[in-house]
Amino acid sequence: MLYGLKNVLGKPNEANGGIYFCGIGGISMLSLALLTRDSGYSVMGSDVSADEETIRACREHKIPLFFSHEAENVEGCSVFIYTAAIKNDNPELIRARALGIKILTRAEFLGRIIKSFSLSIGVSGTHGKSTVTHMTYQILSECGARPTMLAGAMSAKSNKAYEQGDGGTVIYEACEYNRSFLEMKPSVAVILNIEKEHTDVYPTLESSKAAFLQFAMESDTCVLNRDCPVCASVERELLSLKKSVFTFSLCDESADVYAKNIKEIKGFYTFDAVIKGEQTVSGIKMKTPGLHNVKNAISAIAAAAAIEKAAADKIKSGIESFIGIKRRFEYIGRVGYADVYDDYAHHPTEIKATLDVAKSLGYDKILCAFQPHTYSRTYELFDGFVESLSGFDTVVVSDIFAAREKNVYGITGQTLANALKNGKYIKSFDEIYRFLLASSHPKTLILTMGAGKMNLIAKRLVYGEEN
Repeated sequence: MLYGLKNVLGKPNEANGGIYFCGIGGISMLSLALLTRDSGYSVMGSDVSADEETIRACREHKIPLFFSHEAENVEGCSVFIYTAAIKNDNPELIRARALGIKILTRAEFLGRIIKSFSLSIGVSGTHGKSTVTHMTYQILSECGARPTMLAGAMSAKSNKAYEQGDGGTVIYEACEYNRSFLEMKPSVAVILNIEKEHTDVYPTLESSKAAFLQFAMESDTCVLNRDCPVCASVERELLSLKKSVFTFSLCDESADVYAKNIKEIKGFYTFDAVIKGEQTVSGIKMKTPGLHNVKNAISAIAAAAAIEKAAADKIKSGIESFIGIKRRFEYIGRVGYADVYDDYAHHPTEIKATLDVAKSLGYDKILCAFQPHTYSRTYELFDGFVESLSGFDTVVVSDIFAAREKNVYGITGQTLANALKNGKYIKSFDEIYRFLLASSHPKTLILTMGAGKMNLIAKRLVYGEEN
């Protein structure tokens, strides 16, 4: 399937050279590389921190992978695609410009692909995008559709973030960072929630809301969370402009889709979903723990219901076939007498949701090793981090994962640890590993958390020194 790529890249046999992905180790970039490879193009890429999943996927799909950014890597390429993490001083980007190679950002490339589908569902929001993208894909697949999926995290079941479809429908994760989701014009814009986040791009909540509103305005229909105050404000503005809106809620019976009869047993939930007051999907049993996953399920049902009337049994089987995605309260295994989990949470709201799940499982002690992600987020949401992390028995805080930033805020991991009564700052990952290993007591849950590399410690604890 060409997915309209010939309009962007030319026909595969007419391309002067390969399509180069700079920063291919990012899951969304890897998915785009695989889609491009499936469409018949020669693909290659580079990443200085490619993980085992990237290496495996590139080997399986015969994609040459460079582990350093060198100018000569791009020689002979016809198109150069790069992520937001790549700066203007990157040798590959500099060389691509010097050679006159066609250059696109990841968001620009994705936006052009999205436009080639007859129906597109863009899942946006501060939290839950990857999970809802996968859930919506599962529902539509159960209904007999063959959608393409481009998610930001891998399925725990298939180990994939990309699924090849028939070219008619695409479900994709619409990331708001750097306003990249505004490059895409979806048929259906899903907004799960809007909170203060990415403060280096959105200094105020109002500026974030404005971007989401613009994203919604570009769509034919907007699926909105009635329970989120900022989303409710967006809904009112859309309705005043006569835009099509479809709403969902955990409890508001005036929403187009809502949940009722919610019941919890040891962290896992069952519920009924009511659609447009006409259809009830009864007794849905979640395979992923936490009330936040009921919210995710309701939003996925709303996204599917907004485009077609699906049979109740297909909706139910679609949700119940979802067993989670990687790095979302993912069980890694045991070390000594303790159970080890890993979670991607890097925002106070996400940390609170993860802690609620952990507490529901009946452990005597919950120990968290947390790596803050970016200086700007740690600084701007500092009080929220202190509040959410205070619920653990012990929190080990590492140095901040800088990602794309420089520390102009004068904040460190030790600053956060010192503000916590239960906090302990440990600089070295080796020292954190040894501390957690010594803490593997009975009825203890060890949780590694953050969007950086803390998950490597979880794997090392369970699988040994070589991981």
